Amino acid sequence: MDNFSLIGTAQAAKHLGVSISWLRSKKSTCEFIAGEHWIYATGSPGGRVLWNVNAICQWQVEQTKLYANKQQDLASEIEIYSLMSAEEVV
Repeated sequence: MDNFSLIGTAQAAKHLGVSISWLRSKKSTCEFIAGEHWIYATGSPGGRVLWNVNAICQWQVEQTKLYANKQQDLASEIEIYSLMSAEEVV
């Protein structure tokens, strides 16, 4: 982990374009991995949390790809019916 990428919560939120509560939510739901996406600055609970913005940015990229591909896959499953002329209907 690059120590220079570890920054405080307010700075991380601003840098990543998200809210402080969003960061905390991802941490509390274990979507962000301790030691990879965040650390306790003191090494123990109750200490200040520092965020690895490089790892979180990569997570954002991967999540974006996941959802974009999912939408594309769903759209490709939709059948498309072409309009038929009156002569073709008969």
